[in-house]
Amino acid sequence: MNKQKALQLTMTILILLLLVVITFLIFRMNDHEENSLLDVDGRPKFENISNDGDFVVYRGGVAKNFTGRKNVKLEWYTDALCPDCTRAHTTTEDFIFGQIDSGSIEIKFHVLNFLPQYSPEGYSLRAASWVLGAAEFAPDNIKDFMSLVFAESDVEIPARDDVYFKELAKQADISQENIDLIEKNLFLLEAMVNKASVGIRQNQNLINMSPEERMFVPFIFVSGKTDSALRGEAEDTQTEIIDPIQSLLDNFDVTPCGNANEEGCY
Repeated sequence: MNKQKALQLTMTILILLLLVVITFLIFRMNDHEENSLLDVDGRPKFENISNDGDFVVYRGGVAKNFTGRKNVKLEWYTDALCPDCTRAHTTTEDFIFGQIDSGSIEIKFHVLNFLPQYSPEGYSLRAASWVLGAAEFAPDNIKDFMSLVFAESDVEIPARDDVYFKELAKQADISQENIDLIEKNLFLLEAMVNKASVGIRQNQNLINMSPEERMFVPFIFVSGKTDSALRGEAEDTQTEIIDPIQSLLDNFDVTPCGNANEEGCY
């Protein structure tokens, strides 16, 4: 009888241990599914970024895949390594984000690894991946984060590692939980950035719009308007970027869509 009880006790313990292991594995699988950009079949799934590795910044400086609102929409191709991109972003952001907050425009950002040959430290790819991760996991903080990423910095490029971007994320008030999610998905985000970057330089549709008859960054144009792009490389961003956008807004005949509940908002 004692042997039988001992056997029953052993079996009970083994069953309990097995249940604990199964519960743990289920929890880990659910946690992975909730915190990863991959679904259970290993395919990317996104909420605030598109499958093509871009995102829209709309009213309030919030990132979203697509808003469906009726306003002027800019396509903005950029690379954090590019000095012209930094200048274009920093010298126009007060105007740009003011117009975004009013609902007059939205910007679809394509943050690329466009200049990898000039960045052996991988800064171009790393910066783009962190921006894309912030857009997905911390969409309310994307404006502040991009302002920090594209600001002039005294930190040498080789030192702008993941620790550097984590500090920028904290300065942009991105929570530690969302920073962890970005880090957890960096490999996939890097793959997305590289995929989006391939072929950009030879994209004939973009080249046809180019004032330089070539692809470059920053490359900015009005979505749906295919005759020309803005001169993103120009030093005079007031004349070459801000004034043309203001002219478009002056001629735009639809009520700016600042809030979906406002009268006249599409």
